[in-house]
Amino acid sequence: MLGFSVYLSNIDTAYIRKMLDKGFNTIFTSLQIPEEDINDKFQLLKDLKNFVGNEATLIVDINPRIFDEIEARINDEDQLGFDAVRFDESDDLERIVNWSKHSKVVLNASTDALSVLRGLKDMHFDYSKVIVMHNYYPRPETGLDADFFYKQNAELKRDFPDVNLLAFVCGSDLRGPVCKGLPTVENHRDLKQIIAYKQLKDMLVDIVVIGDTAINDFEMDVLSDYITGDCLMLRAEIDNGYDYLFDMVHYNRLDVARDVVRSKDHRKLFKDEVVPNHCIERSKGSITLDNHLYGRYMNELQITKCDLPANEAVNVIGNVIEEDLDLIELIDSGTKFKFVRK
Repeated sequence: MLGFSVYLSNIDTAYIRKMLDKGFNTIFTSLQIPEEDINDKFQLLKDLKNFVGNEATLIVDINPRIFDEIEARINDEDQLGFDAVRFDESDDLERIVNWSKHSKVVLNASTDALSVLRGLKDMHFDYSKVIVMHNYYPRPETGLDADFFYKQNAELKRDFPDVNLLAFVCGSDLRGPVCKGLPTVENHRDLKQIIAYKQLKDMLVDIVVIGDTAINDFEMDVLSDYITGDCLMLRAEIDNGYDYLFDMVHYNRLDVARDVVRSKDHRKLFKDEVVPNHCIERSKGSITLDNHLYGRYMNELQITKCDLPANEAVNVIGNVIEEDLDLIELIDSGTKFKFVRK
């Protein structure tokens, strides 16, 4: 599952609409950002929830003082304006149990979620009412250690396998005042969203949320296509005569090669004669086509995963652009991918 953040001082309904249409179904917001002085925060929260409706789960981050204000409004259900509330300090188990009658509760996966969940076990708590969420870390060097992060997640999933686990990745439009990204894991501060997403999923995370103010349209499309269609978009430059390769869906072979990505079907679909041309050194990200000198391999389409020497039987017909070279590592056994214009 995918999510994004909306900050009440900067609600962009056009951006929210695009994200919802792309399948992002969790929204994180906060009522306790020091840089925001919002007098009508509860009304803005209600307006946001009315705009989103049931298309996304709206999680609100609070502190104990704000929660007192929210509890005072409990007689008017319409004033809640959210679907889940985050308890950063979770020592009052009775309060959590009582509040779960009104919305989901979100516990702090980075600190005390495990001990709280174990305490709730004796109170016959409905765990379908729980989300476990890691913090994001605006200041560089303070994000979580990857080994610690995975260990926390593994322990949570071992004892409470049905509880959804949430973590953050950076956006494209970085939130101030630090403007260094809002990741959970420090190693992800300078990574593309899609690579950080894949690593978080490999570390047992269920819901990946964009922490910053926004992501750009291309990154939005890359994430959405990869997750909803399981297809990786690679921006490429391709020689004239091979324009048909743009937006054509390929599958990497199930038997993964060490040095190249191999399109499973291109050789089966295309039988035209390929003469030797542009048989140059193949830098990482080269898009190549085997010519007739390779015999039955003619029309094999590949992407190089490392630098390779020139081969008179291999034509270089294009390249993945430099900015997307690191995405090639996401192509695994049977992975679907396509080239798009840069």
